[in-house]
Amino acid sequence: KISPAYVRKLVESVINIKGDFICDYLDNGVLIRSAFQLVAKNVYGELYNKVVDRMERNVKWEEYVGDIKDKFSEMANNCFNYGVSEDKGVVLTGPPGSGKTFLARTWLSANRNVHDITTSPSALQDPSSPVHGAVTNLERVYDIAKMVAPAVIFFDEADALAPRRSGQGQPSDALTNKFLNIIDGEIPLNKVFTVLTTNRLDILDPALIRSK
Repeated sequence: KISPAYVRKLVESVINIKGDFICDYLDNGVLIRSAFQLVAKNVYGELYNKVVDRMERNVKWEEYVGDIKDKFSEMANNCFNYGVSEDKGVVLTGPPGSGKTFLARTWLSANRNVHDITTSPSALQDPSSPVHGAVTNLERVYDIAKMVAPAVIFFDEADALAPRRSGQGQPSDALTNKFLNIIDGEIPLNKVFTVLTTNRLDILDPALIRSK
């Protein structure tokens, strides 16, 4: 959400970068992107430093063997370049060591203009608030992603992020509900591509699984 407070922070960031402010600056896409990144750093400093651009990008495209990289690339490009709503993310499944993270690293290595935001459900936990803390941090992660977009959000342990809901309103359902609300909510994600990895597809909430 772009609130008046965020507008003020954006203007302050532009002034920090340029030394002054004129309305024409708002037409400078590169400048505004840099200003939003500065806002994200200032608002979510500690979390920002933990999750943004932490993935190694030293993989050559030809090092990943398999046609899936072309499908992954097609979906990511549809999200970033064409705004295809159906291609807002992907679930990668397979046993440990099957190349799920390597696939994301391969694509990111070839697309260095796209930020990566790398985290996991365990990293989102807040010991002082086991349920609501993770929900709050999940919202913050997506706030950061929207400000630094284009961005890939990479979640390891997706079965812990969005496990199958109980249907009885258990506390564990809160994180799944929030995640689905962010992904499919009224406010569309723009140039944010979500990658989930899991080796337990059977316990992932069915709402996240759709054949492509």
